[in-house]
Amino acid sequence: MFLIIIVIFCLFAHVEGCVSGSCTSGMCSDIPSNNQYYLTSFCDSSVACGSFSGNCNEYYMADYMRFGCNSIVSCCVGSDCLNLKVIDGGPGCSVEDSAHKQIVDASYSTCKHFTGYNDCGWSDKFVVTCKKTSASFADLDAFDEDGTGTFKGDKQSYVPFEMPSPHGGPFKTRLGPCSYNQTFASLSGRPLCGLDYDVNFEAL
Repeated sequence: MFLIIIVIFCLFAHVEGCVSGSCTSGMCSDIPSNNQYYLTSFCDSSVACGSFSGNCNEYYMADYMRFGCNSIVSCCVGSDCLNLKVIDGGPGCSVEDSAHKQIVDASYSTCKHFTGYNDCGWSDKFVVTCKKTSASFADLDAFDEDGTGTFKGDKQSYVPFEMPSPHGGPFKTRLGPCSYNQTFASLSGRPLCGLDYDVNFEAL
């Protein structure tokens, strides 16, 4: 009888488990020490953090339990990075438990940028390194092509990154492709992701 109870407990623990830490409201909040996650992709018509245009090729991600709604998170593979806005919750604890790895669930455009494919699943075991930046999408004013508005409908919509610039004034970057490596950014025609981290993704 005791053995049966242990088996049942393990089965339920497996369903609601997280790689480390506890499952809260069906989602994990633990952040891996190396900041590495498996990349998956999603697109929903409704989201938990405000409104969503429904454009699956915008640069967004889920995981508000880890990073907070409307946060800006940088995800990188080497010097190749994307700035993503947090718009939704998930993935579920059972998904991460099945993967035995923390997961970042992001847009189709994020998956395509890093892998060349629109659809990413945890079984692909594609690893990205992600860290929350000091910027919040909700606190930022959009600006247009000359620096005062938004590229409406453009998947690479610009947002100001209100941080001190080494050249004076606010430092501005955008959602989508960027880099923390100045040489890589210059050669690839991308902005810097921000001033939170150095090229090794270490806090400044």
